[in-house]
Amino acid sequence: MKRLMTMLMILALAISVQAGYKADHEKIKTYKQNIETNLKNDNDGVRFWSLYLISRLKADHPDLDLSDYNKRLQRMIDKDDSELIRVHAKMTYVYINDESMARTIKPVVKDNPIPFYVDLYMHVHNEKFGLDENRVEQMMDVIDILSQSESQNLAE
Repeated sequence: MKRLMTMLMILALAISVQAGYKADHEKIKTYKQNIETNLKNDNDGVRFWSLYLISRLKADHPDLDLSDYNKRLQRMIDKDDSELIRVHAKMTYVYINDESMARTIKPVVKDNPIPFYVDLYMHVHNEKFGLDENRVEQMMDVIDILSQSESQNLAE
């Protein structure tokens, strides 16, 4: 039963995404309510995707005030059982509260949050340490390193 409810929530969220949250205020309001509901879900995957969808909403609407998520995100950062969720909640929190970041960093692959969070991490890292490096080149370097490491592991 719990699995069925989780699947129905994911389906409802997917439908609201497909419906196009770039529309009017009412659709955005419904979209935000669906995300809020899913942030409370026990399933890590549902919460993870909800965090990403908050970021996508901010990327598509940089002027949209999403501070109503701040309290929930802070709670997730401080108390979520999943370390990975805590990290992504913090990254989402930083992203939605920095309008210039939302104008600069955009989810490139809509159905895969990993490239977005890697890009976001590299942006924050470079900014923190005053680096002027190209994030795309940095990602390519990381991919090369991971590929080499994986090849070595397979050879062993």
